[in-house]
Amino acid sequence: MIESERQIVIGAESFFQRIANSSLDPDYETYTTQHRADPVRNRIRFVGVRAFGLLLVGALVSLSFTAAIADNSRRAPNVRAARASLIDEINTAISESDSVSLTNRHLRETVNVLQQDAFRLGSEGSISGVELERLAGLVGGSRVRGEGIVITLVASVIANPVFDTDLQTLVNFLWLSGAEAIAIGGERLTALSAIRSAGSAILVDYRPINPPYVIYAIGSKGSLSNALTTGRGEKFVRELIDGFGIQVNVQKRNSITLPASQTSIVRLNSKVFP
Repeated sequence: MIESERQIVIGAESFFQRIANSSLDPDYETYTTQHRADPVRNRIRFVGVRAFGLLLVGALVSLSFTAAIADNSRRAPNVRAARASLIDEINTAISESDSVSLTNRHLRETVNVLQQDAFRLGSEGSISGVELERLAGLVGGSRVRGEGIVITLVASVIANPVFDTDLQTLVNFLWLSGAEAIAIGGERLTALSAIRSAGSAILVDYRPINPPYVIYAIGSKGSLSNALTTGRGEKFVRELIDGFGIQVNVQKRNSITLPASQTSIVRLNSKVFP
């Protein structure tokens, strides 16, 4: 009995020693041995698996890209049609606005003529038609003609465009120098006029004007020209040219004709009677 128990103990010790000396599974040990024996073959196999994975990823990306292109192609006609329709609506609205503005200008000139006739037929001591016409010209209510200068601004660099503040500053220099009437891009300026920007566009009395920006000023052409070639005016113009690459061209004219303003109707004030 003791002998048999001893044999069992010896067998157990032998079993545990075998486990301690070789803990790997026989199949795994065989694979490991082969892997160590042929590293080139195993590297080729790894590269092949990696290449297959890259091809699979590339195929998925290609399919996604193709699907996106197909979707954009299906949407493109609708987008182009919507864009064309919107452009047509904008052009139609601009044409209608220009037509109404032209009619309004003609009616305003007719009203001015009728007012002059009415004053000529009025009682003695009333304001004369000549004086009325002069006052109307000063406030932008009638078309005027006279000598003056024309200022043209052209942006040479897209990154440095002409801003609304540039036009405002030049206009202020002209008013201070005795300008009697000023227009920008065909839009007559009055005490009610506004020069501002909306995005990249410049608006004069809420109407967009296109480059090149042209300022017409009626007054003494010598005084108006000197306002931009001397003092603070010259410094500002030089800054536009040298600092921002904006071309500023000033021309003297013997005769300039400016239209009547379209926004000379007052809304918040009224005549004070004695």
